[in-house]
Amino acid sequence: MISLVFCAWKILEQAKLYQKETIYIIDQFDPKHKLNINIKSWAEKMTFGLYGGYSKIIEKIKVHRTAQSVHQQAISRYSIIFLILIIPTLLFSYFIHQRGIDVAY
Repeated sequence: MISLVFCAWKILEQAKLYQKETIYIIDQFDPKHKLNINIKSWAEKMTFGLYGGYSKIIEKIKVHRTAQSVHQQAISRYSIIFLILIIPTLLFSYFIHQRGIDVAY
């Protein structure tokens, strides 16, 4: 039972981190940030790569996408473990109930 609670807690924790990464990525494509990105892209092209502002932004987005992917994989992994653990728990509860054994008292 403790392992089920642990898995559920880890799923929630990873989901919150995934959400945080997703919000960061979406915010980068907000019109205000998009204009800034376009200006930095233009400046980098005009200086033949001497100004690296656009490359830094793209690199940050890639890092956040990688982190987002890691969190998504962790969510999937903990969800599978949760399902593997819940099935025997439900079966045990069902069989205890079928035999008429009252484990609450």
